[in-house]
Amino acid sequence: MAVFISMARTKGEFKDLVLDNLFVITKNAAQLFDNVYREHTNALGDDLGHTFELLIKRIDHKDAMSIPEPLWHAYMLLWQAANTLVAGYQSIRVGFPVEAIVIARHAMELQAVALAFFMDPKNFTEYQKGDLKATDCISRVKGLFPEFGKQYGVLSEIAHPSAKFFGTHLHKDGDNVILLIGAGLPGGKPRLIREVVTRMLIQVIENQSALLHASVELIFLDEVAEPSYWKKVPEGISWAPSLAVRERWTRRSEDLEKLLKESS
Repeated sequence: MAVFISMARTKGEFKDLVLDNLFVITKNAAQLFDNVYREHTNALGDDLGHTFELLIKRIDHKDAMSIPEPLWHAYMLLWQAANTLVAGYQSIRVGFPVEAIVIARHAMELQAVALAFFMDPKNFTEYQKGDLKATDCISRVKGLFPEFGKQYGVLSEIAHPSAKFFGTHLHKDGDNVILLIGAGLPGGKPRLIREVVTRMLIQVIENQSALLHASVELIFLDEVAEPSYWKKVPEGISWAPSLAVRERWTRRSEDLEKLLKESS
C-alpha cells in the first residue's frame, strides 16, 4: 500500500504550503544554492555586465529620444533578453530549475528578433505588422554564427515535457508517493535528477549569456576595442571567438553533454 508523504489534505492547508514556499522556502533554497554555486553566479554577472554596459552606451546620451525606431526596438529587446536571463537564473536559484528552461528559451527568441532587425530592414517591417515569427528569426541568425543554433537546439530539446526530464513534485520513491509544493526538495532518484538538472541549467544560462554578449558585441563592433567573438574581414564580419572563449565553451559543452547523459 502506498504511503503519501504530505501533511496537507485540505484547501487551506495547501494554501499555507504555497505561501510558505513563496515567503520562506524559496529564501532557504537561494541560500543553499549560493553556498554551492556562487562562482557561477559571479561569472554570469560578468557576462551580463558586459552586455548592459554596451547597451547603455547607445541609450544614455542626449539624442536618445531620436534613436531610429528599428534600433530602439532592437535595444529594447536585447535589454529585455538580458533581464529575462536574470529571471531564468533566479528561478534556478530559488529551486525551480526545470521551469527556467522556458524562460531561457524566451530570452533567446527576444535576442533573435533583435538581431533580425540588423540583418534585414524588412524584418522590422514584418515585426511592426505582427508577422515576424521568432522561430524564423532563429533560423536566420544561426546562419550568422553556429553556436546560436546549437544553443537553441538544446533549449528546444529540453523545454518540452519528456520522459528524460520528468517532474519531481509528484513522484514515487519505493513504497512512498512524494507530494511537493513549489521549491520543496525531493528525495531518492528525483532528488538526484533535480540536482543534475540544476547544474545543467546553470550551464545553459551561462552559455546563453555569452551568446547575448556576442550578439551585442556584433552590433557595436566598431566601438569594441578588443572583440571577444568577432573579427573584421574583407567580406565583412566573421565569427571568430577568442581562444579563451573557445576553451570556456568547449569545457561547458563537455560538461553539458555529461549532465544530459546523467539525467537520462
